[in-house]
Amino acid sequence: MNLKGKKVLFIGPAFYNYHHEIISELKTLGATVQYYEERPNNLLYRIFNKLPIVKYHLESNYLNKLLKNIDNKNFDYFFLIRGQIVSEVFLQELKKKLPNAKFIMYQWDSVVNNNYINKIKYFDKVLTFDMVDAEQYNLEYMPLFYTNKYSELIHNKNKIYDIVFVGYFHSDRLDIIKKMIDYCNHDNLRFKYYLYLKKLVILKFLLLRKLSFFDLKYISTKSINDDELLEMYQNTNAVLDIESISQNGLTMRTMEVLGANLKLITTNQNIKKEPFFNSNNIFVLDRENLIFNKEFINENKEIRQFNYLLKDWIKKIFCL
Repeated sequence: MNLKGKKVLFIGPAFYNYHHEIISELKTLGATVQYYEERPNNLLYRIFNKLPIVKYHLESNYLNKLLKNIDNKNFDYFFLIRGQIVSEVFLQELKKKLPNAKFIMYQWDSVVNNNYINKIKYFDKVLTFDMVDAEQYNLEYMPLFYTNKYSELIHNKNKIYDIVFVGYFHSDRLDIIKKMIDYCNHDNLRFKYYLYLKKLVILKFLLLRKLSFFDLKYISTKSINDDELLEMYQNTNAVLDIESISQNGLTMRTMEVLGANLKLITTNQNIKKEPFFNSNNIFVLDRENLIFNKEFINENKEIRQFNYLLKDWIKKIFCL
C-alpha cells in the first residue's frame, strides 16, 4: 500500500533539509503534499519574537493566513511535526475545514520543551521520539530516522579521525567536549570537533558570562554542510553525540550515525533500553561522571540490522 492519489497537508519545522526530505519521500510514495512551516519565517518575527504581545499577534496572523490558504482543500491527511505555535483554536478550525482528514502528529521534541498535551485530543494518531513521554502520556513511541545518504555511505579504509563531533553549542556540550579532549590527548586518539555558534550569539553569551574568552578556542562560527559532515563520517571510526539535558529521545545524529554503520559514543542513557543496543557498537557516557574506554574504538563492530530509513518511518506513521 502507498499514498497514491492521497493529499497530505504537512506543517512542520524547516529544520536543516529534513522537511524537504520528508516531502520528497511522501511524493515518492504517491502523495500530493502542501507544506507550511510551523511558524513565521521572516525578519519581523525574528526581531520581535521575544516580545510576548507582538509575538502572539504575529503568530495569530500567521495561523489565520494558513487557515485561509487551506480553505476548500480536500486533504486526506493532516500531518503535524512539533507545531510549536499551532494552537487549539487553529486545530478546531482546521477540523471544521477538513472533517474527513486523518490527523497525525509526530513529536520530535519533549513535552518539557514543547507542551503539546492539550493538542493530543485533536489527533487520530500521536507518536513521539521521547520514550519517557510515551510511557507517561500513553503515546506511541517511535524513534527518528536517517536518509539514504547515510545508509549508502562509503567508508574510507584509512581513517583520519577516531572520534568526531558536530553540533550547536548548548547545555553542557562544551564541558563534555573539554573532557573528551583530555581523554583523547591522553590516549592518543584523534578527536575532531565542530561546536557551532553564531557570532552575535557568542557576543551575547560573553556579555552574559555564559562563555569566557578562554572558551572561544573551542567554538566555530562556520557551520558544517551535509557534504562536509558526510566526508567526516567517511573518515572516522566513531561519532560523539551529546543530547540536550532536557530531552530523553534519541537525537537525529544517533539515528544517522547508526544508519551509517559507525560506532556511537553518546550521553543518552535511554539508548540502553532500545532493542538494537549493542555495547560493541554503542558506548554510553555518564555525563555526571564521564569516563571513556579507548578500547571501544578498537573493538570489532558487530553488524546488526538497523532499519530506520525515512521511507519506513513514513510508512509506519501512515500505517502503510
